[in-house]
Amino acid sequence: MKTNNRLLNLISSITNIAWYLNIIYISFGLIALLVLFVVDDHVTTALATVKFREGPPLAAKTLKHIAPQASSAVIFPKGAGITISLATSPTIVIFFLTVTAIFATLTTGIIKNLRKIFDAIKHNQPFHMSVVKSLKSIALLLACITPLHLLYIYCSYMIYQDTIVDFDKQMKMVWSDNFIGPILGAVIYIIADIFKYGLELKKETEEFV
Repeated sequence: MKTNNRLLNLISSITNIAWYLNIIYISFGLIALLVLFVVDDHVTTALATVKFREGPPLAAKTLKHIAPQASSAVIFPKGAGITISLATSPTIVIFFLTVTAIFATLTTGIIKNLRKIFDAIKHNQPFHMSVVKSLKSIALLLACITPLHLLYIYCSYMIYQDTIVDFDKQMKMVWSDNFIGPILGAVIYIIADIFKYGLELKKETEEFV
């Protein structure tokens, strides 16, 4: 029997739409990324985790001293941020493909488990161990977001060090990150454990009766 709760039905529909959009995005995104690496010898990315030690430059010409000998890197300002154009190399290709694959896997895993939960509700089985497993899976995936992002920053740092002359003198990495993912993951995991405990008590009560 389908639940009559409109909010749950709406969220379930949004989750299903997000699932298919995510599959399309991953498929076309990876293909587009591979095509980009094949047809272009440079890849451009925003340096969201990098700041100049003496403040951002005002013009591109002021950046010429940053990479005077690094032909593999061209840096130029873009609005209030910094953008770098790196020469395509096996390291760069593997790095970007790996990052894309990891975060695509996280997103897919979270949406997949949400769909399992709503399917259980749809079939009148909200109090089932499969729901507990899905909640715990979502919690663990959310908890991985911050550590993986910090690892991404560190890998970016290693690449920038290799491509930008005197990187540590000219720039600095921003190692800040919020811990919403791990905190939310911990909360959901605790809720899942409480939910599991309630199911076990319910089962014991039914067996006793």
